Amino acid sequence: MKLRANADPFPAHHRYANVWGDGNYAYVGSYEATGVLIFDISNPDSPVLVANYTDPGHDSMLEDVEVKNGIGYFASNYKGGIHIVDLSNPAQPKLITRITSAMGGWDSVHTLLVDGNHLYLPHFFVDPYVQVWNISNPAKPFLIQTFKTTDSLSIRAMSILNDHLFTSGRGGHTDIWDVTNIDNAPPTLLGTIDSGELSHSSSPTPDGHYLVCSRELDARGGDVKIYDISNPANPVQVSIITMPAYGINAVSPHNPMVMGNVLYHSWYQAGVLAFDITNPANPIMVGNYDTWPGKVNWGQYDGDWGVYPYLGQNEILVSDQDTGLYIIDATGLSSDPVLFNYQVLPSALPGSWSATATAFLLGLAPAGGLTVNVSTNGPVSTNPTIAIPADAHSASETVNTVPVTKQTLATLTATYDNVQITAPLTVLLPIPAKVVFLTNPVVGGQKTPVRIVMQGPVAQNTTVALSVLQGASAVKSMPSQVVVSANRNTVVFTLWTNPVNTQTTVQIKATANGGSATGSLTVDP
Repeated sequence: MKLRANADPFPAHHRYANVWGDGNYAYVGSYEATGVLIFDISNPDSPVLVANYTDPGHDSMLEDVEVKNGIGYFASNYKGGIHIVDLSNPAQPKLITRITSAMGGWDSVHTLLVDGNHLYLPHFFVDPYVQVWNISNPAKPFLIQTFKTTDSLSIRAMSILNDHLFTSGRGGHTDIWDVTNIDNAPPTLLGTIDSGELSHSSSPTPDGHYLVCSRELDARGGDVKIYDISNPANPVQVSIITMPAYGINAVSPHNPMVMGNVLYHSWYQAGVLAFDITNPANPIMVGNYDTWPGKVNWGQYDGDWGVYPYLGQNEILVSDQDTGLYIIDATGLSSDPVLFNYQVLPSALPGSWSATATAFLLGLAPAGGLTVNVSTNGPVSTNPTIAIPADAHSASETVNTVPVTKQTLATLTATYDNVQITAPLTVLLPIPAKVVFLTNPVVGGQKTPVRIVMQGPVAQNTTVALSVLQGASAVKSMPSQVVVSANRNTVVFTLWTNPVNTQTTVQIKATANGGSATGSLTVDP
């Protein structure tokens, strides 16, 4: 996936929101108060900002945008309702009217969906209802009906194909509705998918047989599931895309868009990802363009918000919250292998412990497989190559570490076909792992041996400080510190107890190298 252009007219953190394309124009919504940015993209290599639609008196936090037949529908996530805007001349947008609570609508709308003469609005974060508006005359929209979905919380986003409406619910339900006769009757529920908590958005395949459902789960990762919905009453999950399985290191998927046999997915800090879903049961990640220049910040929704692939494969529109509009050429997508990521997990561990290194591909390894070369620097060792078998997109190997005398950063570098990716691994000093009383319980007045167990062997003599956290009256004597000898991971000392009248719990803490462990002893009368 190759960059054609990037436009960032208002550089700032969390400035931009969703993106839409219509003819020779791109429309980018606003996460903050910059309204809707309108770009002339008749030359996709040089987009030009021609207008900035704002309505400060009625909120310009317009996150979701759709344009149909020269009319823009902009959703205010604050208090401005739906702005219906004349875009017959995109360089001079003109407000036609707004749908607000004054006319029976909702003032705060996070997402919207336009289909023909109908506008669908979910009551996000409030309740699981959806409004349906007739917009055949954009100057005089009127409410047709409000219906309740099966979700327990609220609807985040919707998609539609051939009069089948799909509603994604935060409570975990994705409903399939028949809206063929929506002007005259409530929609008919055809089926419900248990798509999981915080279901975010969906996109059907062009044939209507499959539905891509995505969940926005913040630091918990999120996932993308593909369901066979050829029988809506009995949807069947056929595959799942998870971040660990594909080597995606970022906060959560966001919005899926299917064009042909390719799933384009905005994925926050991973930018936009492309998956070949010719076989929906076996998605193949075939492309990536990372719009987010910073590091991964778990818990922060930075990076790619939206993607619009329907202007053509050579003109994919992408919106990054922080860096603006991107136009991407994706005509080079294929299943030919390219090194995508190289991860070492865990990324920090005590010396003498082992980690797992995994090489991930875009595409698949060819017949006969392929070899990724690996080099190391620091107190680590591993095989010099990782063999990825035919038709696989990843393979792993073990990374061994040795004890260190101070915290040390090691690096491992994977190389394939002139692409190099380096992964860090921090080798730590071992800290106490356990405090074990070898006689427990013990009668007051008697002694017990106590073993301090470190996470691993120490590279040099290491002092462990000892303290009593609880039950000090039952402790007659013990050392204030002990030393774990070099190349060992344990040390034993003796604790003497005092006689007690009632059963007493003694808790001992062992501290070394910035970490600690505790153990409890029962002292009986």
